[in-house]
Amino acid sequence: MEKGKKMSDKTRSDRQKRRPPTAKEKAHKEKEELRTKTKKAAVLEALKRTLGVVSTACEASDCSRSQFYAWREADPEFKAATEEVTEFALDFVESKMMTLINGVKKLTDDGVTIYEKDPDKILIMFYLKTKGKKRGYIERTELDHQSMGEPIIGVKFEK
Repeated sequence: MEKGKKMSDKTRSDRQKRRPPTAKEKAHKEKEELRTKTKKAAVLEALKRTLGVVSTACEASDCSRSQFYAWREADPEFKAATEEVTEFALDFVESKMMTLINGVKKLTDDGVTIYEKDPDKILIMFYLKTKGKKRGYIERTELDHQSMGEPIIGVKFEK
């Protein structure tokens, strides 16, 4: 390179790629990796506490949602951990749903069991429609091509 000329950014970055990192650069990289690992752990812990609600977990751990989703995209272990939290939350909600399906019973002073909260019929139907499909609990729409039991006639279709 001629004396007095500035090195282009491309040349500078090429030279930096060829040389091994300095001790200071290594230390900085390790510090950043540790900070990221600690931040991810905090986000995952907050995600567990919020049963998978990303916005609330990010706010509680001082992390942006965009950073959360960037980590999810780039780090398969982080993504698997977030999916595990989602499964935990789903199990939790299903257990609550089953409690409501069963109804909340209580024993009266004279030994009679009564419902403090009746079984939730809507949840029972929802459960059967989603989990009982193999047993025929599905909603179907049937079209009747007859009117009042009589065939529909006189319908013309135009091109």
